Amino acid sequence: MNKAHVSIQPCTIESGGQCKGCVQLDCLNKQITDATILLEDLLKKRDDWMMTQINTRHDPFTSILPREIASLVFEHYVADGGSVFFLSWVCRTWREIAWATPSLWTKINIKIRPWNRQADVQFLKAHIRHSGRLPLSISLVDRARRLEEAPTFPVDETLVDTVNQCSDRWEYLELELDPYLLQSFRGRSSSEVVAPMLEELVLSPDFCGPEDEDRVLFSVGQIKPRPSKIKFKNMPPQNIDIEWGVVTSVDASGIYLHEALDLLLRAPHATHCKLEIYTLFNSETAPPIPSAVQHNLQVLCLRSSCDRWAQILPIFTNLTLPNLEHLKIEGDKRAQDLPSTSLVSLLVRSSCPLATLDLNEVHLTADDLNMVLTAAPSLKKLSVSPCLPDGCPELDPLFGLLAKTADDASQRFLPLLESIAITGFIASWDPVVDFCLQASCPGGRPLTDVEVNGRVSVSVSELECPPPRSSTDLSTLHTTLEGRGISMAVRLREIAVHDSCEHSTDLVYIKVNA
Repeated sequence: MNKAHVSIQPCTIESGGQCKGCVQLDCLNKQITDATILLEDLLKKRDDWMMTQINTRHDPFTSILPREIASLVFEHYVADGGSVFFLSWVCRTWREIAWATPSLWTKINIKIRPWNRQADVQFLKAHIRHSGRLPLSISLVDRARRLEEAPTFPVDETLVDTVNQCSDRWEYLELELDPYLLQSFRGRSSSEVVAPMLEELVLSPDFCGPEDEDRVLFSVGQIKPRPSKIKFKNMPPQNIDIEWGVVTSVDASGIYLHEALDLLLRAPHATHCKLEIYTLFNSETAPPIPSAVQHNLQVLCLRSSCDRWAQILPIFTNLTLPNLEHLKIEGDKRAQDLPSTSLVSLLVRSSCPLATLDLNEVHLTADDLNMVLTAAPSLKKLSVSPCLPDGCPELDPLFGLLAKTADDASQRFLPLLESIAITGFIASWDPVVDFCLQASCPGGRPLTDVEVNGRVSVSVSELECPPPRSSTDLSTLHTTLEGRGISMAVRLREIAVHDSCEHSTDLVYIKVNA
């Protein structure tokens, strides 16, 4: 039963004093108030005791493990995305270990919030203070400016100054800020070499129009930093004042064709390069396209953001890559047919030992595909994911070449092929099966993975019950491969297509460990 709280007004007698009952009530109220204060004090002492003595005495983690081992566990926790501040809030012992482990404080990721600037600065200073003299990884991302209707708030100058004061410890620096703010990162004025430890630089000056791009600059001082990795977008490479001669990895997006080729000339020692290229605004006023020979480039990922591949054709015709091993070309649904003739010209001119080819979201014909593959005899891994549905090549001619036997293994089509993942139209699965079984032949290909997504145009009646397209029982392929001692993963998927309707069926999905 709930008891209602009754408020009693103390009475007075004519002589001005209280009655005996009211006096006793005041005494009880005072005792209750004193007891409440005492209870709150005891609860606070209990919480403090739990956070200190009890946690310390009953914490099996720090009571069993030496602090050196505990700090290593903390490092793994923070590396997996955990907060170092959470560790320091558990108890005094954990806080002491966290504060005494500088490596826990070296990664500083700040998503700038204009309504909480002081907290961002304090967060940054805490990391710098507890990280000792170790190299720092700093990421400043201004997410608020991505909101179209959000008001513009200038980034706190104290935050920028604090980052500049530790420029001699920059190892990784990511700046996703207002374009004009990039020029504010100048490093310490007292330091001769502003960023001697900088290994990776990421610059993302968003929301700058074509008229602003030439004015977007990054320059920290007279002595240029020497990062080995750089990632940037929406700014000309000549406006990034670094020592390009030591760069080994480049990831550039939102740049124009002449800037892409100029970039390869600026970074002659780059081994990995990822380029997303826009077309030129006006080909008549654009600077001449230079020819480039890049002797060290081993990995090239090329993405077109143009309506037509022909708009960036010089990337194939003006470039020579004699040591290219991995090539990925990616388009989009707007892109037209891949300029296969120019691509073949690049491969033949370069005489490169191409081992991996990935063609994604491009339009291909069977002749185009076979012509490109013929120019890459050293290929080990092939992946083709064309624009669907009209960009698919017919696969029967390709697998006819792959399944063709030859007395001399070196005369086989793609003799070194290990892995293939391809999508296209197919009439029969027999050449695909023969291609898989050739791995058991003397001097056969070292195949390990085969994935074929065969599109088949069918009538309405064939959607539910498609006719067989193999003279052999595909369900016995596992036994056949195992019997021949072939270790291979095989996935054959048939995609029945009628108008806009598609039905996908896995015919074979096996992994054989012979």
